[in-house]
Amino acid sequence: MLVRMFDAGVEGPLGDVLELISRRAGGIDIEGLEVPVAAQLVEQCAEAERLLAALRVMVTATLHNKTVWRREGFRSAAAWMAAKTGTAVGPAVDALAMADQLVALPLVAEAFRAGRLSAAQAIEIADVASEAPEVQEQLLEAAGKLSLRGLREECQRVKASVVTDEDDRYRQVHRSRRVRSWVDKHGVGRLSARLTPDELARLVNEVDRRCSDMVVDAIRGGWFESREAHRADALVELARPDSAVPAGPDSMIHVVVDHEALMRGHTVTGERCEIPGIGPIPVTVARRMSEDAYLKLILTKGVDVIGVTHAGRTIPAHLRSALEVRDPTCIVPRCDMHRNLEIDHRSGFGRTQVTRLDELGRLCRWHHYQKTCLGYTYRGGPGTWEWIPPADRDVDLSPLRRIISRARRC
Repeated sequence: MLVRMFDAGVEGPLGDVLELISRRAGGIDIEGLEVPVAAQLVEQCAEAERLLAALRVMVTATLHNKTVWRREGFRSAAAWMAAKTGTAVGPAVDALAMADQLVALPLVAEAFRAGRLSAAQAIEIADVASEAPEVQEQLLEAAGKLSLRGLREECQRVKASVVTDEDDRYRQVHRSRRVRSWVDKHGVGRLSARLTPDELARLVNEVDRRCSDMVVDAIRGGWFESREAHRADALVELARPDSAVPAGPDSMIHVVVDHEALMRGHTVTGERCEIPGIGPIPVTVARRMSEDAYLKLILTKGVDVIGVTHAGRTIPAHLRSALEVRDPTCIVPRCDMHRNLEIDHRSGFGRTQVTRLDELGRLCRWHHYQKTCLGYTYRGGPGTWEWIPPADRDVDLSPLRRIISRARRC
């Protein structure tokens, strides 16, 4: 019934649909649901939310030149919609701007109205496709495979590849740089910064370096809270008088750049020049950064590491760099963790005694624990990774693995 909402239009029986949903939702015994039924219900709710959100945004977009929201005392249609939904005005402004862009983007509009895209996904895609309509199909396909964060990063790459003057775009971002701070209604201090990718990478790199030292001291001293909490401590420490000490060789920023692009001085479609986990940067910026000691350039046509084999467990430097380029985030589908990733030997080094690129994968700490101690595994490769649960995922194998480890040491 929800799928027919758009065909029904404003005059359709939406009130009857809402009444039916309210009645059915109120009568569901949530605690008594079987696991497959509960999982299916979550997916159905998500689909319904996407359909209703699309209808809400598209209808609100027709009120731009109407007086309904002015009569109720609102400054804009976005503010009126935000009040009706109990959400912030910022996302409402972005959603209505996206709705205006969809007029020239039929493929994205159709996917949004059909409930295949969330409002957040549509906003990201429309922002890029409005400048390059030919990438609609490419980004719609990516939206079906990637998480929102992964889609956002893909949109950044595509946008960087279609920009006619990447240096001019970089200068525009630099001119719009800012830092804002405020205390919210809960008494929480907030900080928001707008920086160029290389400036953000330099800042984050130094914060993470200091945070790692703090975490070691905190664990030893018994006052460890969480890594994110100590990252905040590290950021505050930058403001202290002794924070001007240079980071030294421990501070390193990786830039992935195609060799031809580096030689040419700019990228073309299909090439990339980016800081993994941060975003694209102009090749000219990469060249300028290469004058500093904190930069490592990773050429995608440099050492051929695909066939490299190493007899020891230690990961060679060029193999580690290739792995960081291949797996910028945790390889588990829809896991967007890109910090503190751990290198995993897929088949177990103790069994294969081989360290090759195709035998390695980068996992976040949680998924690495699941593979090591809970029997999970994975297969495939970049773009086709599959995360495979054990037959009995409730069995914790860590005690058995500790026994095996002690036996090996003996």
